[in-house]
Amino acid sequence: MSSPKKTIQEQIGSIYPTDTEALASFASRYGDDPAYESALIDCVDAEDEAISIASTWLIKHAADGGHRFGAEATSALCVRLDGVSAWESALHLAQSVGAFELSPEFAARLVRWLVPMIGHERPFLRAWSLDGLCKVAARHGRYRARAIEAVDDAGDDSAASVRARVRRLRRAFDYLESP
Repeated sequence: MSSPKKTIQEQIGSIYPTDTEALASFASRYGDDPAYESALIDCVDAEDEAISIASTWLIKHAADGGHRFGAEATSALCVRLDGVSAWESALHLAQSVGAFELSPEFAARLVRWLVPMIGHERPFLRAWSLDGLCKVAARHGRYRARAIEAVDDAGDDSAASVRARVRRLRRAFDYLESP
């Protein structure tokens, strides 16, 4: 007999990653299962990018619904960050940073992962990586100078979505002084 975690992981693989209706239905069906969180995290760096994208969408969906990922879950996620290859997966995780419990160790790991993506070719990934960095810096002051510099640099980005995110970040975080 298959374990609940294995069943969840197998089911993730059967969903097309951009079918948000099916993903939301999946979250409703399995979201209360004790194995759900760890099953999703185990899939973020899946070799099959469709599984990675679906699992990170589900992580973002949980975060948007108020779920908070504790230290154990955040630790498991941080170990897998370098294996995340799909830009969509990286985007979902960057959009979820506010839901992660961030010890100094996890914050450092997340910053090392986010900073290179601030220069990514995809504007939404640039914008949300910047957002994630600012959220980490709000909780761990040692990253504020890096966040301020990144926000200042992004203020002149060619993409309107990045500039709009910069304006929102400046309003959201007092430590980001407007130039």
